[in-house]
Amino acid sequence: MTEGYAPLTVLIGTVCEPGPQLQFTATGLALCKFSIRVAGKNAKDGQPAVEAYFRNVAAWRELGESVNESLQAGDRVIIQGILKTREYEKQDGTKGSSTELNAWNVGAELSYATVVITRNERKDDNGPVAATAPAAPASDFGAPF
Repeated sequence: MTEGYAPLTVLIGTVCEPGPQLQFTATGLALCKFSIRVAGKNAKDGQPAVEAYFRNVAAWRELGESVNESLQAGDRVIIQGILKTREYEKQDGTKGSSTELNAWNVGAELSYATVVITRNERKDDNGPVAATAPAAPASDFGAPF
């Protein structure tokens, strides 16, 4: 494995209370933090049961702002990102660690909900960028329709 490479992780879970919380860094960068509960699995066909667990998630910039506007506690989500583990010192002097998912993509889990998509205006260093691009014809993908 190449040094500095971190594999992408995909988690499917439910947004926990109190839901996404948007804050801004001292430099004005948007950061949305929330937790999800990842469901466990029952023992099946000789496989061990997997306990449910919770994972903290951080979504930055426009993604964080969209998450804050779109999601609430109880929503089912699919999140793709990089797992990051931080070590810290507790008040009693012992060491601890926490792992969070630094989200690259967040979406609704459509087995549990429907959504209406509202495209946001994106920005680059030169100003606004068109939010939509013309759709490619299905024939470009070899589709028979």
